[in-house]
Amino acid sequence: MRVVTAATLALLPALSGCNIAHYASHNLINDPILESHRIKLRHRLRADARDAWKQECQSTPGADFSAAYRDGFLDGFVDNLDNGGPPQPPVAPPTRYRRKVDDFTPAGQQAERDYLAGFQRGAEVAFHSGCRQALLVEMALPGPKPESPLSITCIPAGASQPGADTPSPAPAPADPPATPADPPPGPRVTPPPAVRPPFKTRPASPTGPRP
Repeated sequence: MRVVTAATLALLPALSGCNIAHYASHNLINDPILESHRIKLRHRLRADARDAWKQECQSTPGADFSAAYRDGFLDGFVDNLDNGGPPQPPVAPPTRYRRKVDDFTPAGQQAERDYLAGFQRGAEVAFHSGCRQALLVEMALPGPKPESPLSITCIPAGASQPGADTPSPAPAPADPPATPADPPPGPRVTPPPAVRPPFKTRPASPTGPRP
């Protein structure tokens, strides 16, 4: 029963949608190889830093460098070759300069300043050595697309623009104000005269003698 259960559990990753077993084996093999390459690279850069430190001491004979200055020089040289960028010291020294009680003394603070100064100098030497160019990976990126030429026509002053040979029609005049309609032409008709009503006449009185 236990064997069947173990076999079923072993087959579950293979039956799942994303192949967990494949990615797990890839990580177990690939990541250690990459980490080993990083360690080898760090050792090589550290050796280059020690050679640069010897040249620095030979170029400045009689200089009394402290151990913290030498430590910062080596770290700054390796950091600039590994990470690139402008040669600048870190904001604060590493924790090994801030973990003991003696580090919080004037001598400890002087060691911190020496470390930062050495880091700055080592980064400058690495920056100007040009060794970082050998640590970069070249990539073929597509170049910018050529811009299409602009269709621009130069027109001299006073010349008409293309398509403007035909003059535009003049605007139509405004409509005159509306007036009363005139009578149509023809013979003039005279209206008949007004008929006046006849006057009422009184009957004539008799001419005979009055009684």
